[in-house]
Amino acid sequence: MRESYGLIAAFCAFCSISAAAQPLEVTITRADCSQLVRHLPDADVSADYQPGVDARGKPVAPADLYGANPIELPETFTFLIEVNPLSTSERRTLESERRILAARVAAAPDNADLRAQLDALDAEAARLDGRPESATTLAVGEVTVNRDGRVTFNGQPLQNDKAWELSERCREILAAPTQ
Repeated sequence: MRESYGLIAAFCAFCSISAAAQPLEVTITRADCSQLVRHLPDADVSADYQPGVDARGKPVAPADLYGANPIELPETFTFLIEVNPLSTSERRTLESERRILAARVAAAPDNADLRAQLDALDAEAARLDGRPESATTLAVGEVTVNRDGRVTFNGQPLQNDKAWELSERCREILAAPTQ
């Protein structure tokens, strides 16, 4: 019996070596790509909003200010992720209660009792914010978002290069006219 296991292992090893020697070919369909790439509508596709045109298709004046320079967006957007390591359970409980109460106030905006309870929770939150430990923050990391959609956390990509190449190839496939 041990000999047959040895033969099976040798056969599997041989198959894996011969399989590794041949390049792997993968076929990706438009349907596959539509699952991988977020939707970016074409500029020529009609939509509810068309700049410079009203709902009836008649031209309208632009909404921008005359003579104003357009804002130049940076190539990257960067922001910090911070936590408060000294945040108390009292604060977390208060925030949870406030979310629940705020939803109840939104459902019944004329209820003065609910509004008073929400104001009392806000006053308590302000009191907690005044404590020295509330100002303590710890930088966890820096997130950078590039114009092309790549995102990094502390300089490390959140998507590997192969996945990025695949999504770029899918964008090309989806942009090509269907036959």
